[in-house]
Amino acid sequence: TTMRVIRNGTGDRAVEEGDVVTVHAKGIHKHVGRSPGHIFYSTKDPKQGGPFTYKVGSNKLPIGWDIGCRGMKVGEKREFDIPWQEAYGKKGHYNWGLPPHAEVLFTIEVLNIRTEEEAYQAMHAGEL
Repeated sequence: TTMRVIRNGTGDRAVEEGDVVTVHAKGIHKHVGRSPGHIFYSTKDPKQGGPFTYKVGSNKLPIGWDIGCRGMKVGEKREFDIPWQEAYGKKGHYNWGLPPHAEVLFTIEVLNIRTEEEAYQAMHAGEL
């Protein structure tokens, strides 16, 4: 996975393994026939349900995304160019129309960083 910073973040806190992070994310399938790619996922699309929250290191996301977000700060925006081996692998992602061996480009913007305990408290307070 290669990455580039689009916008630097602020604050002292940076994403690390075990944190619960809320992001805006946009995923592009890089090669679709002869076209330059298409958006297969965007948290800014009303049909997708808004910002996405996940636990870093939970092995539920493409490894290129999960590793690439580490070190990001609130407000930071990065682009990840993820090869198929670090994206959705040999199976692809049927629900999003990604075939096997799909290479993807994700743009991630960190909105919030919480420890697991802070996330638990926020969830019970109705904030998450």
